[in-house]
Amino acid sequence: MGYTLKRMLKKETTKRYAMGVDVTADPTAIFEGLDLVKTEDDLRDKFGRIKNLGFFKDFTHADIWGFIPACTWQNYPIGTYVIKEREFDHSLYIVLSGVLAIEKNGSDVDNLQEGDCFGEMGYLARARPT
Repeated sequence: MGYTLKRMLKKETTKRYAMGVDVTADPTAIFEGLDLVKTEDDLRDKFGRIKNLGFFKDFTHADIWGFIPACTWQNYPIGTYVIKEREFDHSLYIVLSGVLAIEKNGSDVDNLQEGDCFGEMGYLARARPT
């Protein structure tokens, strides 16, 4: 059992986190389970890459540090489809670099740039993709 969960379950309430936000501000909780991040430099690089993106403008640094281990970092070669029309996908994507073309019926519709988001936010509401 991880440190964070043990602290949440302490019998004495004074030894627990006072509020949920305290969990995200605890460096021990933030770095717990970061087995996907190979080095501290890798972690800093990831933080640096996303902290100035528009999507994260209202996030605190603690929020961003907490977000990093929840992410799957992927590179897509040119010409790769990330999501195809009418396919159900449960992910929210954020473009970190490059340009992502949006096509409908084989025609270019738009492009997404660095910091733009796409994906299935409707997954949370169990909505069908459109």
